[in-house]
Amino acid sequence: MQSQLEQNPEQPPPNEKAPVRRSRTPTRFPLPSERFSFAAHLDVLARFVNQSRNGAEAVAAPSVEDGQTVKRQSASLNTGFLTSVGLLTEESTGRFLPTELAKQFVLTRTASDERARPILRSAIEPQWFAEGAKLLLQTKQPIAEDDLVTELALLAQTDRVKKEGALRVLVEYLVYAGIVVRTDRGLVAGNSVMAPPIPVPVPIALSMPVKDMAAWSPPEAGVVPAQLATPTPTVATPGPISVRFALGPLLAPPGIVEWKTLQTDNFVLKVRASKASLASLRKHLAILEEELPESAPGAPDKGRTEASSAA
Repeated sequence: MQSQLEQNPEQPPPNEKAPVRRSRTPTRFPLPSERFSFAAHLDVLARFVNQSRNGAEAVAAPSVEDGQTVKRQSASLNTGFLTSVGLLTEESTGRFLPTELAKQFVLTRTASDERARPILRSAIEPQWFAEGAKLLLQTKQPIAEDDLVTELALLAQTDRVKKEGALRVLVEYLVYAGIVVRTDRGLVAGNSVMAPPIPVPVPIALSMPVKDMAAWSPPEAGVVPAQLATPTPTVATPGPISVRFALGPLLAPPGIVEWKTLQTDNFVLKVRASKASLASLRKHLAILEEELPESAPGAPDKGRTEASSAA
């Protein structure tokens, strides 16, 4: 008599489980894996920077998963999301490099977590989930964290229940970057309550020849870039353009969005994109040139720096 297995050769043995097939949950935007926490993303980025020799050589995702610091599949299942937010680039199929911003974030975070937050914010703020959070908080504050998760699920056009873990990782990105802040009452917008990062000295904003100024030293490697530091206004002139000595960038007043930013080793310039603004800027710089002191001993040779803005 034939055994039951011989009679049904395609049926798996009684003690073996049939393989579980995972179905993909549709989503409009790339999402992080719901299997790994936000903290795992920080470890993945750090390992990508290390294993790629600071971006010198593209590496495959499994090669950064050591099973200890970085869990198995934590990189492989998150490269799509990390690429979509500008922290990784796919140089060839399955091989990735950390972006310049990711390298700066990882390096700065080894020295100061607080200084690293604004760097990550510059990558996260333009993303769909950050824009969605800001729009939601414009209508009501504070909000429950579950309400934000629901809103993100609607924006991503995905299943809230199946993707809840991934959506909560997005919330952690927003909190870490300071775009939203947790309070006793719920989540609020972070612009007014986030502690400012430590300012980093930057050169004066210039766009035409001025008298020589004392030499300055560029920030040390790993510090927050000038365009991300919080401004500390000192000297400002009236009008739509502000030219100032500052410990940070010149940020646009509320409600003004059409600005152009130029930065070199010698100056940082933020100007509204119009010909009228440029004409006004030249007048202000002429005034500033008259107010500057004579060259200090050891100052660099007088040079000409030019900056232009799109009309």
